[in-house]
Amino acid sequence: MAASVSLHDPVKSLQRDLVQLLRKSVEDVADRSQPLATRVHELRKRLKRARAWAQILPKPLARSADRALRDIHQRLGARRDQDATLEAIARLLTTARDGDRTLAIAGLQALREALRQPREPASAAPADSAASIEQDVAAARQDLARLAQLIEGAALDGDFRVIAESAADTARRSRRAMRRALRSGQPHDYHRWRKWMKYHWFHLRYLAPLWPDLLRVEADAAEHAAEALGQSQDIELVRQALAGVALPPGPLHAVNMLVDREQHHLMRAAASIGLHIHAESPAAFEKRLRNYGAARLHRTQPMPSG
Repeated sequence: MAASVSLHDPVKSLQRDLVQLLRKSVEDVADRSQPLATRVHELRKRLKRARAWAQILPKPLARSADRALRDIHQRLGARRDQDATLEAIARLLTTARDGDRTLAIAGLQALREALRQPREPASAAPADSAASIEQDVAAARQDLARLAQLIEGAALDGDFRVIAESAADTARRSRRAMRRALRSGQPHDYHRWRKWMKYHWFHLRYLAPLWPDLLRVEADAAEHAAEALGQSQDIELVRQALAGVALPPGPLHAVNMLVDREQHHLMRAAASIGLHIHAESPAAFEKRLRNYGAARLHRTQPMPSG
């Protein structure tokens, strides 16, 4: 479902939007006409959006809702790493070139086949079996329904300043995480930055109607940065998977070289966008949002006659 900020009772409007999103998620994930993997994937995407929206609710509800959504999201992530690794291998296979092409492709194909091999059954009910995942989905539905009821029953109020302050806090966290990642160059720091950049993207998209021509461009840029950071993290999973597979030295070296090159390219692309997005201080960003809100609200008021 699509939603955007309302300047008339903005907090209550956000409250309604979030409740609707959670209930729609509960309804759709129960639709067994869709494959289980598709339902889980779509639910995880909606949970990320729900977390972003929850973070701009008034506190302390924002904190408790975010924790609940985080826990549900993590429980549904059992197979995510393997799926993401296989997707990253498929992308790397299209980028292998020059002298490393033959060896890199051979190494990536061997790694992919190793990951696809069935695991040794540790028990009668593996953690990633369809029945186990369905149980996790059923538990998630119950938790989301309860959370929707809790949020709907909360007595919330506030003007647009509440939304602007919370969105600016996310921008501040993303900016801080970006600076740390650029200093350290460590994948885990880039992974943390990706999380906050993605939330910043969701907030920009939610706020875009305040000034569509500008904020939608900023939202698109934040999405591109988050996407590059996500692909970089998935490639890091390929590097980690290599440690568990015995490859000949030639293919192993070629794959590592390819991983280094593509990850460096993605990190640079994300940094280029991020430095432009966060060139503005969070305080200035908050002030700008308030000015946009005031201008939009003034525009919707009837003009005085005479």
